[in-house]
Amino acid sequence: MELVLVQTKSKARFYWDLSLAIFSIYAAIEIPLHVVYGIAVSGPFFYIDMFATVMFMFDIFIHLNTPIGQGWHEISDLKEIRRRYFRGWFVFDALAAFPFELVSLVLPGAWVGVRALRILNLARVLRLPAFFKRREVRQRTDQGGVRLLIFMFWFLLAANFVTCGWLYLGAGNVDTALDATSRYIRSFYWCVTTLATVGYGDILPITIPQTIYATVVMILGVAIYGYVISSVTSLLSNIDVARNTYIKTIDKVNAFSAYNDIPPNLRERIRNYHEYLFESRMGYSEGDVLSELPDSIKSDVAMYLHRELLAKVPLFRDASENVMREIVLELRALVIPPRDFVFRAGDEGEEMYFIRKGSVEVVSSDGSTIFATLTEGAFFGEVALLLRQPRNASIRAKEYADLYMLHASAVDKVMKRYPDFAEHLHAMAEARKGGAR
Repeated sequence: MELVLVQTKSKARFYWDLSLAIFSIYAAIEIPLHVVYGIAVSGPFFYIDMFATVMFMFDIFIHLNTPIGQGWHEISDLKEIRRRYFRGWFVFDALAAFPFELVSLVLPGAWVGVRALRILNLARVLRLPAFFKRREVRQRTDQGGVRLLIFMFWFLLAANFVTCGWLYLGAGNVDTALDATSRYIRSFYWCVTTLATVGYGDILPITIPQTIYATVVMILGVAIYGYVISSVTSLLSNIDVARNTYIKTIDKVNAFSAYNDIPPNLRERIRNYHEYLFESRMGYSEGDVLSELPDSIKSDVAMYLHRELLAKVPLFRDASENVMREIVLELRALVIPPRDFVFRAGDEGEEMYFIRKGSVEVVSSDGSTIFATLTEGAFFGEVALLLRQPRNASIRAKEYADLYMLHASAVDKVMKRYPDFAEHLHAMAEARKGGAR
């Protein structure tokens, strides 16, 4: 019988993995310090460690009974799940969950010999890269910033390990009269300056093991320095891809305007348009994003984005699911700047429009009289589109208006496929003919 405890892509699984990651980070900081200073785990640290141990043990049980992702599908056969787990992460998870604290509690005299074995509990840290990778893949809004924070985390964690190793070897010429906290801070300072290759020589190795250790850390620091320079440079240059794209676009607009001697007021309108696109949607094109998706996903995304908008239109209110799916795929996004006309009175009606954001004004042919103001969720132009009549009023953007346009050719294509829907549209159009615009 298959037992699914926590779905791999559920919110519960995310919070569970997040809790395990927090305890893993806690262990990565706390365990080396207790081992180096030779302090038995007691007081609140003991209870926190025991709680973490129980969670790690229960996580083993979860992995033994939960489907695992494999490419585009999940493996749900329990025998295969357990076979893969025992051949993979089981050993590391078991080491991380082994209760060395209980050994020190049951056999107090054995703590000195057991304390070094607590380092094996750090095996859980090996799962952190996979956790961060999953979060990084899902967090797309500030990819560079996320990577920079993850890099800083790993650097500080590595610095903690190196610091504990330095303390274990005696911390060089750091004053032994200092308390434990002060010795750690001084050793951490030595570690950071050495890894960053800017050591000042105020803390020096004394013994041969310390000298060898310091040499290895300096060599490691050279490698880290090169990696940091290349990685941080790349991260900073790509930390705001959208803004970089916007700047390149403005540069092209300025070059185009200068070459063609575009008037200053028209240049300003072009720049304002691109600035609005950047500020409102980070410069991305909805059509470009959807065009790269397979039809099945594209249809679902379009339905999610536009279904409520279309449901407000009486023409489509009773349309079938298939009709709605075809209609939403035909919608085209466009942005109209303030005071620009969407269409003018007398224009042939070949499109209808839906207001996603902003507002438009229904005005006279010369634009001097405002008849009405249409806001978010409203629609216009449907009767002229269906009956192919000239527009009897002008539509002008009051502010930046994000619109969706539905062209007559798209409606004709859907009407040919669904005759019942065509009859419904014509009946609705005739009913609204008296107030057509």
